[in-house]
Amino acid sequence: MRPASDSNLPGALPARDLRPNWARAAVLMELTWIAIVASLLMGGGGLLIFIWSVRSQQFKSFEDVKYQVFWSDPQEPAKMPAKEQQNGSSTKNK
Repeated sequence: MRPASDSNLPGALPARDLRPNWARAAVLMELTWIAIVASLLMGGGGLLIFIWSVRSQQFKSFEDVKYQVFWSDPQEPAKMPAKEQQNGSSTKNK
């Protein structure tokens, strides 16, 4: 039998779960196993991605990458036309 509570009334209590304790525990256990399986699958996926990255040498010369900007040859700045170099600014005939 359901307790007499109407959700429209102010201060009314929600209806009580009428399932027996063992049924509620079974639902919680089922959710726990789903969470365990999901976490194992995600962990296994992460492990597979890590193994792939090591085998394909994604971590090779990891330290050298941050110094590549210093090793690159500097590019020469764009040269201005001869007129603009003499005046120091660009002037056009009006």
